[in-house]
Amino acid sequence: MNVYLFGATTTTGQAYIDIFNKNISDKKLQVFSRYSEGSFKLDLDMPDAFEIIDNQDFLLVSFAPIWKVAKFLEYLRNKRPEKLIFLKGIIACSSSSLYTKRFSFSKFDKKLYEKLNISELIITKIQRNLGIPICILQPTLIYGNVGIYKDKNINYLKTLLNNLPILVIPSDSGLRQPIHSYQLAYIAFYKTEEFIKSSENEMTKITIGGDVTLSYRQILDSLNNGNKIFKKKRKCLILEIPNRIFFFLIIPL
Repeated sequence: MNVYLFGATTTTGQAYIDIFNKNISDKKLQVFSRYSEGSFKLDLDMPDAFEIIDNQDFLLVSFAPIWKVAKFLEYLRNKRPEKLIFLKGIIACSSSSLYTKRFSFSKFDKKLYEKLNISELIITKIQRNLGIPICILQPTLIYGNVGIYKDKNINYLKTLLNNLPILVIPSDSGLRQPIHSYQLAYIAFYKTEEFIKSSENEMTKITIGGDVTLSYRQILDSLNNGNKIFKKKRKCLILEIPNRIFFFLIIPL
């Protein structure tokens, strides 16, 4: 059985490749990507280009955006079902934003919730149709650089802190459990081993976070104090203001 990997150019995808290569020798990890060399070329927006390797059974592990994966699989199921006959299981990465963004006032957050919800519904229908085990991972804030690949969450916050003299945030912004790329990759790897050994055909969802629960302010303070750049210049001043005032001020944006 082969393992097909989508989203290899993410930090978690790179961590998964490292973990897989160190722990499994009797299965082949086939990497699909639009960008990286040494992999099979595949654009998820062009599902007709997808080809099964050597007519062998395969598991699909994906760290690509779940809405792209869902549309990709839905198209194959409806238009090219012969390309899914060797598919024996799916491990896909979604987001805990499915729960945290559902009642957000932000149109951007609401749109994200809708994309995640529709995608998971599509994959659920595929599971019922194909009768294969599927696991959807719903991680919180992902952080951690792997090789040349950098996360888009913590590094974005570092950029803000590096370039802004003052950063204003709402006083009550909830709590987060940042999860490292390797932690998420290990969970996907354990599910891979489970799928290889098990014959059960279940649909599971796992909402996961890291080891520490932090407020948004604590995350920013940690980055602010730990950034070597700030040894040469003044730190970014972080100001908390009441939520009502914060939301009122950002309405024009």
